[in-house]
Amino acid sequence: MSEIELLFEKREKANLGGGQEKILLQHSMNKMTARERISYLLDYNSFIEIGGMIGGNSSGVITGYGTVLDKLVYLYSGRWYDYCTRCQKNMQHNGNGT
Repeated sequence: MSEIELLFEKREKANLGGGQEKILLQHSMNKMTARERISYLLDYNSFIEIGGMIGGNSSGVITGYGTVLDKLVYLYSGRWYDYCTRCQKNMQHNGNGT
């Protein structure tokens, strides 16, 4: 497998988030996934993800930019509450957030 093919495979895996089971669970609760919400909000094919392939980002937060009615917007979508809760716990445990 070439390096380009490996990169595309990794991107496809990242786009599945927690996997097909998690996507089906979201849909069974009549919810869209974070990527689906982004796609629904933005103009067609305008989303540019920032940091999506960096070191196994497991925070569940997707960040990037795109356009809405041809206006540039920056956004994030995902489990931000969970991420912030983990940060708060780390700050309480370490006393300084590191």
